[in-house]
Amino acid sequence: MGVSIIVMGVSGTGKSTVARALADRIGAEFIEGDDLHSQDNLEKMESGIPLKDEDRYPWLEICNRAMRTFNEQGKDAVLTCSSLKSDYRDVLAKDCDAYFVYLKISKEESLKRVNQRVGHFMPTCMVESQFEALEEPEPGERTIIIESDRALDQVVEEVSRRVQRNVLGDGGK
Repeated sequence: MGVSIIVMGVSGTGKSTVARALADRIGAEFIEGDDLHSQDNLEKMESGIPLKDEDRYPWLEICNRAMRTFNEQGKDAVLTCSSLKSDYRDVLAKDCDAYFVYLKISKEESLKRVNQRVGHFMPTCMVESQFEALEEPEPGERTIIIESDRALDQVVEEVSRRVQRNVLGDGGK
């Protein structure tokens, strides 16, 4: 049975960049959570309408199933997902050997990064609603917290090292 690693945080933290690099380094399957959203969800977000719980839960269950499918094949999976609330993280972790990597970022840096994006569905106006909804996870056995208000290559290095040491158990080699 494989391990699932969810790279989480508000928009602009570098989830996709970090998760893709992590998956490559540890030989895991990469899952872009945004690609699993329904067309309705994408249209709401593009229009600046925050998603409600009833919009998110079906999407979270799809994300969970995607990870479990790889895990049942003995493969590790790395998923990107904002995972803003504790309840959302519970849905994602259901029936998985799941770990979370929380990319913590200031609102100012998040806004700056989202403003610099080209061709992404998430408008800048949605950043505020994400910070309002965010229930920060506590550090613990299954959660690694990384400050991501810095160069993404530094974040990737730290995430890779800590996942290898704390999740995969190889001492960070």
